[in-house]
Amino acid sequence: MTTMLIAVVVPDPKLAAEMAAALTGAHQVEICHTARAAMDLIDRVVPDVVIAHTVLPDANGLELCARLKADRHTEEVKTIVVSGFRRAAGFVEEARAKFGIDGYLEQPISAAEARDAVDAVLKKKTFCQGTPPRVASTEPAAEPNGLNFDTLEWDSPSQTVETAAEDDFEAEIRAALSESPPEPRTVAAAAPRVTEPGPPEPPHGSPNQEPDETGRIGPTLLPELLLQYYRAHANGVLDVRSRGEHREILLRDGVPTMIRTNFIADDALGQLLVSRGMLDPVALEMALQAARQSGGRLGEVLVDQGVIGHKELQSLLSAQAKRKMNSAFRWKEGTYSFMSGVTRLPNAVAIDQDLLSILVAGVSLHYDMAKLEERLYTNKSAIVERAEFPELGRAELHLSEREWRLLELINGKRTLGDVIAEADLNFTRTFQVLYLMLLFGVICFAEGDRFLRVEDAVTHRARTEAAQHASGIRAAAAAADVAVESNRGNLAEVSFGHYLFHLFRTKANGQLMMERDDDQETVFLRNGIPVKVLSSRPGRLALGEMLIEHAGLSPAARDRALERARSERRLIGEVLLAERLVSPHQLFEALTSQLEAKLLALFGWTKGHYYFDEGVAPDTDLPPLNVEFTKLLLRGMREQVPAAVVQADVEPILDVPLEKTETDIDLATLFSDPREQRIVSMLDGRRTGDTLIRVTQIERMRGLRLIYSLRQLGLIATVDS
Repeated sequence: MTTMLIAVVVPDPKLAAEMAAALTGAHQVEICHTARAAMDLIDRVVPDVVIAHTVLPDANGLELCARLKADRHTEEVKTIVVSGFRRAAGFVEEARAKFGIDGYLEQPISAAEARDAVDAVLKKKTFCQGTPPRVASTEPAAEPNGLNFDTLEWDSPSQTVETAAEDDFEAEIRAALSESPPEPRTVAAAAPRVTEPGPPEPPHGSPNQEPDETGRIGPTLLPELLLQYYRAHANGVLDVRSRGEHREILLRDGVPTMIRTNFIADDALGQLLVSRGMLDPVALEMALQAARQSGGRLGEVLVDQGVIGHKELQSLLSAQAKRKMNSAFRWKEGTYSFMSGVTRLPNAVAIDQDLLSILVAGVSLHYDMAKLEERLYTNKSAIVERAEFPELGRAELHLSEREWRLLELINGKRTLGDVIAEADLNFTRTFQVLYLMLLFGVICFAEGDRFLRVEDAVTHRARTEAAQHASGIRAAAAAADVAVESNRGNLAEVSFGHYLFHLFRTKANGQLMMERDDDQETVFLRNGIPVKVLSSRPGRLALGEMLIEHAGLSPAARDRALERARSERRLIGEVLLAERLVSPHQLFEALTSQLEAKLLALFGWTKGHYYFDEGVAPDTDLPPLNVEFTKLLLRGMREQVPAAVVQADVEPILDVPLEKTETDIDLATLFSDPREQRIVSMLDGRRTGDTLIRVTQIERMRGLRLIYSLRQLGLIATVDS
């Protein structure tokens, strides 16, 4: 057989390595641990077979397979799904029909089974290991219990809890595989009208027209559609659909207030808990069983069991609503319909966001060049100019200083194409920034409207509501440096240490997600202090390795414990304690050492992106770091940041005087070396960095690292000449 390219998309490094070993030789194998990494691989080279685990850190494996089959460039890729759970009869047949999978494997998986599965799908045969396909029944399928299986039952917007079926993996599949989602009980609107093919529509809406009751996403993008209903102060339900997915958004006075969806596995409560490290799959399955037996709801059960607190549940539900709303911006094409006058949306979750934040986040995260090129580049020859008195500025649009400087190119003489060509941002971000500026009237076309223009009064209202919302949900960020402008950014522009210190000083609660190439890290914080770090590639920082180093555990005992933990679906720490291979104190020490080591390793990240999700803090038994956090931050930057980065930052300002900033931190207490203490005592606004290093006779690189770390924390600054 000809050598084929196999993509193994499995989050567990050991399982991925075992499968790769089984297939390597006969085939070329590429390992990915996330759906995003898999899509990046597919963008470069299309594999012949994709083996995807159902539970990935950033997606659902079934959804990944469905997307491959729906794209004409990848529809021929053979897909095999791997599950860690025992599935009911008929799962494979139904998943094959609805998600297009070609094969199914159930853990544990032998090398022979992996090879047989690949060989079978390459021969265009369905492979099923574990559960045999069900013979098609003539009986009608059971009606799904409830409207949506990843949304929330609610009594009032402030009290939302999730039903047990929502995170039951079997229930999720049954809901997804139903022939069509049940119609809403309250909104009695007909299905959205699909417009027959006709002449192409212009890439912009009429600026002042009232929003249509039905239409297509594409000729009108979702931000423009939402702004039209916002301008009209609409009350009702906006139903947006694309490729079998739909979002129903309750609008009150034009503002999205609640949302419900059909099957979206990675937005379900249980999936969010697992992906954020707040719950392992075994504990989730046990909670689901308890909820089914008691007839209760998953959220209630988790609170009763002490797995999460009530506030953490509410915070997670709020984050879930943001994800559901934000995910609607993924679609480039689709349909929409609006039913006016509807005031309630059962089984929905409350949206705690203002419209401006919703639109800026949706555009920034999901609007790539493919979506915006038609909107903008068809007008590349038109001259653009600035608005004289724009209602919105850099802060409201969540733009960095560098992105805001794009306005310097807009002088009433350059065309839109000139601005795009001369911008020093990447193309995608250039298109996003220009789209937001055009959308909210910061810039416009000199010869008249070529774009949906929002009136100043509407923009003023959006800005006012955004300011009121922000003042009510977050403390003033006066202590933070101006370089921290939003909850997302580029590590090449804002260092990890700088942003982490900002979160520490603002006592932030939530999760800080970091991405670099195929690596993903998540830092959970409580009151600004890290309590947990999840790594896509733990390596030597895995708990077993830490116990070998700190508790004297033998590698053989570690391997046996791992095998038992895997077979019994338990945590390795629980197994080691049960077998008395480590003491509770040793396990505690290893966990805290692991947390500190994982955190320190992140200071070496000088490229990639970060995103902070407020309010998502796990109610974990793991203690926060029991160290003086400012000292730990200094240590991370002085030990882990590459020398080249330090030199590039500090060398240009060595001849500029340095001074302490206004802070209640005694810098001398942060250092034990007398030379370092002397340096901080001499930061009087008159001496330069070069002078401080020369006078104290400290090693040059050590002095540079000290200055670098204090500058990144905002504890010292250069004196303006």
